[in-house]
Amino acid sequence: MLVLDADLGLANLDVVLNLYPKITLHDVFTGKASLPEAVLPAPGGFHVLLAGSGMVEYSRMTPEVRDQLLEVIDTVAPRYDHVILDTGAGIEPWRLPTLFETGETTTADRYAPAHGLGLWWTRGQVESFGGTIDVDSRPAAGTRFTIRLRAG
Repeated sequence: MLVLDADLGLANLDVVLNLYPKITLHDVFTGKASLPEAVLPAPGGFHVLLAGSGMVEYSRMTPEVRDQLLEVIDTVAPRYDHVILDTGAGIEPWRLPTLFETGETTTADRYAPAHGLGLWWTRGQVESFGGTIDVDSRPAAGTRFTIRLRAG
């Protein structure tokens, strides 16, 4: 499994995992390093591709930046069973009312063909056990899902 820190404007996966990378996605984008050099083993037995700090010029998802990111994803995806994209801190408030509906997705790019079933299915499973699932999200701050299940 590979986790790719695709939040180019607010990259922080290195901090979360307590990693100190010498080579990052920024180095790959600027031609200072190769893609294989930037992929690191992480605690827990998976790999990470960290965006790195100081990517101000990449913080806006322009078509050029998107193309570079897609090229990276297309290159690494065949090497892993699963590729998880950490795409940002928080979900926009306008998405929250329909977040658990079928077909709703926050990722509609060709590198992540989404069907919008994950949260809908999860809510159904939680509710089938008499539980609830709540979401608290603030752009640039993060998203927290809370699942509460009945005891016994």
